Amino acid sequence: MLAENTQLQLAPALEKFLAAKADRARSATGELCGLLLGHGLHASEAVSIPNLASAPDRFCFEPAAHRRALLRATAAGLAVVATWHTHRAAAFPSAADLAGHLAHPRAALVLVCVKAAENGSPAALSAWSPAGAPIPLRLGRAPDGEAQATAASPAIGDRP
Repeated sequence: MLAENTQLQLAPALEKFLAAKADRARSATGELCGLLLGHGLHASEAVSIPNLASAPDRFCFEPAAHRRALLRATAAGLAVVATWHTHRAAAFPSAADLAGHLAHPRAALVLVCVKAAENGSPAALSAWSPAGAPIPLRLGRAPDGEAQATAASPAIGDRP
């Protein structure tokens, strides 16, 4: 479980990656989803995973793609820092979101609110614990000053 006073850190490229997903989600029939990978509470890589959910307001990782993403992450020495998915309106998780997040009980849940992006403003990002408590979200460099990572790397990348 994530400890109290947890702060999730996203590399700058991930904000751009998630904003692009918000733009794409406006014309998608369902939610877009995936994983944010890195070390500790610093997410430095992103991967998209196909959504199998038939309802437009639900997400369910495609199992084989989810497994492949986890294997690539492990091979690259990365852990799942958070899951992410798009939301059409609400910037808070539903009960179904929290239930679907159980596969990663130590990871945060990041929501990408598409509605905010519809007005030309950046997508609203919010982070949540597996129990549904809000978590502060910080964009920028890692606390230890490591170089900024990209959202698409040869090891992981944004793969369907």
